Amino acid sequence: MSDEETSDEETQSGTVKWFIDEKGYGFITPDSGGDDLFVDFRDILKPGQTLEDGERGLSSEQMQGWKELFKDINTGHSKKDRTIDFEEFDKFVKKNPELGIENARERFDEIDDNENGSISLSEFVDGFGKLVRDRELKRAFYEEHNLVDPES
Repeated sequence: MSDEETSDEETQSGTVKWFIDEKGYGFITPDSGGDDLFVDFRDILKPGQTLEDGERGLSSEQMQGWKELFKDINTGHSKKDRTIDFEEFDKFVKKNPELGIENARERFDEIDDNENGSISLSEFVDGFGKLVRDRELKRAFYEEHNLVDPES
């Protein structure tokens, strides 16, 4: 492979320039600069598989940290292996008092966007910023777990 070619495995983070729901594709302006990147609806990890103009995205490397944390919380006792139930979430909150989460049920319900009693990976990543109110606590937790703030 020449230096000018890029690997299909290479991913970048950026901001959505535009996305057409009806056609299922759009473009992202990469943080690193350069040409806009094509994005197909199959590449989107979130309910509805659509993007809003100006929305931020995480690269696959950044997403890997979130997946690892999600797997650590998900003990397999959920109705589906791909979700976290309240019991698992409550254990996570108790193991991480530095998060300052006093009411696990309230936080769980905030993240459970579709109100089905479980949290998917996309709900977890999208809603994690709601968990921690204190910016310093959040930053310390993210650094400890090699996470990227999904809200930045």
